[in-house]
Amino acid sequence: MIDGLELDHLFVCAPGGAGDVPLLTGRGLEVGVRRVHRGQGTTNACFFFNNAYLELLWLRDEAEVRSPAVAPLCLWERARWRETGACPLGIAFRLRDSSAPWPLPAWDYAPPFLPPGNCLPIVTPPGAAGEPLVFFSAGSPGPPSAYPAEQRVPLVHNGRQLTLRKVYLETPADALSAEVRRIEQTGLVSIQRGSLYHMRLEFDGAGEEEDFRPALPLSLQW
Repeated sequence: MIDGLELDHLFVCAPGGAGDVPLLTGRGLEVGVRRVHRGQGTTNACFFFNNAYLELLWLRDEAEVRSPAVAPLCLWERARWRETGACPLGIAFRLRDSSAPWPLPAWDYAPPFLPPGNCLPIVTPPGAAGEPLVFFSAGSPGPPSAYPAEQRVPLVHNGRQLTLRKVYLETPADALSAEVRRIEQTGLVSIQRGSLYHMRLEFDGAGEEEDFRPALPLSLQW
């Protein structure tokens, strides 16, 4: 087992861009933050839960996203997953103890939108477009329910606050790298073979399911 990690956030690439956001808001989810990743060529809309958040991610600038600094993440291929067959899903972890070392091997990605010297440790091998993008959220402020006052975000969706319990991934890939496969040892993620890419988020007290396929490879059990 791998101890000391928590789910920080998940991302799903939205082929319809901002036009896909109403798919979620129409089911009662509240957008908390929208960000532009300058220099990375992407933008997003984020939905916050007690302990983690969900990010819809889409392309903003193709030249930026295909630059040498960003290209190893395969974000261009992921954002155009319907054409490329790339995996449109990502998982970010944070450390329960911020002073502890990262428990998985990783390579450093320096996001152009962060101050110089700031890096995100990436677990997925460079160029592995067919695998989920797994990384560590260095500098995470912790669970959204504990954000400082100046960073407070809406946590109520359909009249409830939700706590993410587990992430289930389905992938058509024949094999995954050892680095990505090891995230199952956290007990927070399950990876299964499937005909298409799909991410299912399971929340505490789940009693209903919302399935956003085929528009998005995403479903919620809440």
